[in-house]
Amino acid sequence: MSYYIKRAKRWRSLRNRLFKEILFMANRTISTQSLTPGVQFCVRGKLTYGRLAKQVDGEELEKDKQRRAARGMRPIERPYTSATITDAYVCIPKEHKDNPTLEERYAQESLYTSHANGSQGFNFSAVNRGNRLPWVGVRDPQDPFKVEQIVLPNELASGLDVTLVMRVFQGKPNKGVTLDGVILNEAPRYYASADPSASLSALGITFVPAKAETPAPETAPMAHEAFPFANQQAQPEPEPAPAQTFTQTNPWENAQEPENLFNKPFGSNSGGITYNPQGNGNAPF
Repeated sequence: MSYYIKRAKRWRSLRNRLFKEILFMANRTISTQSLTPGVQFCVRGKLTYGRLAKQVDGEELEKDKQRRAARGMRPIERPYTSATITDAYVCIPKEHKDNPTLEERYAQESLYTSHANGSQGFNFSAVNRGNRLPWVGVRDPQDPFKVEQIVLPNELASGLDVTLVMRVFQGKPNKGVTLDGVILNEAPRYYASADPSASLSALGITFVPAKAETPAPETAPMAHEAFPFANQQAQPEPEPAPAQTFTQTNPWENAQEPENLFNKPFGSNSGGITYNPQGNGNAPF
């Protein structure tokens, strides 16, 4: 019975995903293949979710695939970073506001509505599947055309006013759109975690964590323990024994030729020890 229940849930998930894709394609008039590689466009809004400081990879990626499949979403098969914004709108310059470019119209068709996490207005999601993280910069409040790049010590906090910079690229064989960078339109705030370093750094405070206690060194042995014979007096050498008189004979008479110990340096009674003249190739050097 459980087999049929699981199978029914799987088909329901596939049906929901197909439904979403059909509705999405019905509202889109501009395909990705009609875009020009290298062209950028921007979408601004409030950050609801961001994974920008570190890629989703390894075991986390496998769980992400399962979670997306259960929700009827298409799984992302390779490590990625992403960002989702709400109250989103496409940034169109004044000079061609009445006649948006093809890429800007493509961005407008990519906006969607969602009631998840208190989203308002339109939403926009961006993904970067490349080997490099998207760049992140802070807009200069005195000069809106100047952006200073920063390195994220932690993930950005939700609610930040950000601009997602998207770029069209030529893949093999199809074209694609990737999250090229993120512009912070206000001072950066970071996701509050167990480590206070990231959140305090936004306030200009450097947090120095406590150092682990170093175990006390072992007491050095006393002189008599390290050198047990240091305090003993030297014993006088014994007197030589008196010379003995004996009859000299041929020491090699009736002697048998000894075994060749050069080939067996440990002798025949070596207790299982063998000699390897080439050495042990697995020696732990």
